[in-house]
Amino acid sequence: MPKTVLALVLLGGCVLGAGATAGAQAKPDEHGHLRTCRLAGRWLQWTHGVGPWEWSVAASGAARERGLGNASGTARFLGTRLLRLDWNIRVGVGGMRWSGVYQWRLADCDNGRGWLTFTRGPRADETHPSSLVRTD
Repeated sequence: MPKTVLALVLLGGCVLGAGATAGAQAKPDEHGHLRTCRLAGRWLQWTHGVGPWEWSVAASGAARERGLGNASGTARFLGTRLLRLDWNIRVGVGGMRWSGVYQWRLADCDNGRGWLTFTRGPRADETHPSSLVRTD
């Protein structure tokens, strides 16, 4: 059962509330009201030197890549504006393992910029600029 977080804002004597589950982050909109960002959905990322791939993310944070190697991983918010996705995959005969970390600083709930760092595999320790946009 997801935990519920209640965020309150006092604005002009009125209290505005926004409920959020563990798979969401509350962010203020242009008027200072809290907007709940959804983790769940389809996200398209472009990574320089690697390519574009779509990630499907469940509310639990379970993530699956469509394209390239069909990696799997876990996505989560770190603070209010940083989205992190840790992934791994086995490819080819013998199951060579690749893994990495995407981190994107969100400009709003639907897009952001960041980087991909490979943590295992032939490109381990390489870091590449990356962009992200929600497609659903």
